[in-house]
Amino acid sequence: MYHPAMRLMRVTSNYAAHLNAHYQSNPGLDCQAYSDQYSALMTTRFGWSDVWTRHLGPFGYECWEPVANARAMQFQWAKEHGFRPPEDDWQRSIIEAQAIEFKPDVIFAHDYGFCDAAFCNRLREQVPSVRLVIGYCAAPFDDIRQFSGMDVIISCLPRLAEEFRNHGFQAEHIHHAFDETVLGLLRSRRSDPHSFTFVGSIIKRNSYHQSRELLLRHLVRHTPITLLVDLPKPRFRQKMGYFLESSLCRFLPDRILGESKSSLIARVRMSKLALRAFLAPVVDPSIYERCQAGAFGLDMYSALRNSNVTLNNHIDMAGNQACNMRLFEATGVGTCLLTDAKSNLADLFDPDHEVVAYSSPEEAAEKALYLLEHDRVRREIAEAGQRRTLRDHSFRDRARRFDDLVRRYV
Repeated sequence: MYHPAMRLMRVTSNYAAHLNAHYQSNPGLDCQAYSDQYSALMTTRFGWSDVWTRHLGPFGYECWEPVANARAMQFQWAKEHGFRPPEDDWQRSIIEAQAIEFKPDVIFAHDYGFCDAAFCNRLREQVPSVRLVIGYCAAPFDDIRQFSGMDVIISCLPRLAEEFRNHGFQAEHIHHAFDETVLGLLRSRRSDPHSFTFVGSIIKRNSYHQSRELLLRHLVRHTPITLLVDLPKPRFRQKMGYFLESSLCRFLPDRILGESKSSLIARVRMSKLALRAFLAPVVDPSIYERCQAGAFGLDMYSALRNSNVTLNNHIDMAGNQACNMRLFEATGVGTCLLTDAKSNLADLFDPDHEVVAYSSPEEAAEKALYLLEHDRVRREIAEAGQRRTLRDHSFRDRARRFDDLVRRYV
């Protein structure tokens, strides 16, 4: 059924490392017209790129998905429109000017750190056409009140959507999906693929990737895993901080004066003295030794496709629920996915037939080595996983659900 045209503006950000690499590999792009820079950046297929523009069109939407922190591109837009943004707040100022120009019915605040409550409320004041502000959250946050400027919040994590509803917010769950157009942009699979990869990040903060570090620490010792992770090299004093923390973990008794060892170490880690001395937590040195450069956008998809087996591991806050993008990115390009077992994984894929699940670092290593040694089994799982993703987890399906949500709340 055709609906009246709806104008949607999705406000997002890209990883700084991706933007830097993109402009460095395209000399002179930063001087080109905004439309050329926008098209070139969307073609990298980083994150959601312009996936909603392409898939919501058939539902009667006109979309624009500006990247707030793409400085060269955003300043070019400002120049073309005779707008001089203040240097101290150029990102929000340009997005606000773009919203005034575009006159959207719907603001999709994909980057909740950027689009806080104050900024969402200001957009409502400055852009009378706005009828609905949708937020998105799939990562830890400091204060739930930062979402108070949004009418409804979407999350790929069911338990997080439920948490928002328990705090009085309107919230909906929508799973991630795979962008099929990626397949037409990738080169042929290499004749010498990586045997086993992890492509992602390691953020050593509470609710992020503490368990991921423990998993990778075991895998680098027991498998030929290659890590494509954007991980800055630690300074000497940070290495010393890691050594001291590891020593505390190894030699302290489980309880000290009534306090658990883990609680004591957490307090020491967060003390002002520790922050001054070591500045940032450091991952296990054995992980650094196995790292190559991080991969983003099409480079990430190519790395996945050129892997015989690739590892997925959810953020700590996901708890026992499968939800992240890698589930669909890896299977979508036809790679055998080894992923952490979750209570709802079977709702998305058939474990051991379309993906392979593990419940411990030891099991992950065992299954990775088995898959690497059994080509036929690995290929059959990879092919079945890709069929399932292309059938059930495409953005065509998610766009229909997203449209239903918008029409319900607008």
